[in-house]
Amino acid sequence: TLRDAAVATAGNTENFVTLDGTRVGHLFDASRGRPSNPHLSASVVARSGTDSDTGSNLAFLLGRDALACLPGVLDSHFVG
Repeated sequence: TLRDAAVATAGNTENFVTLDGTRVGHLFDASRGRPSNPHLSASVVARSGTDSDTGSNLAFLLGRDALACLPGVLDSHFVG
């Protein structure tokens, strides 16, 4: 049961195109100048919707360690 918390998921499972047989998602890794495809999705449970939304994008793009900067994050889950 989700109580006094929010969950958000970032991923490339729905917004993507296939170019020359390669799946290219809509989440962009600005440090590499390329689409980011490390996972299919990253979900984050946090104390607020803002932290869960921010956290899911950070986690998808930069990995679980990036969540350390958000004290409101309670849990995370990755697929793929």
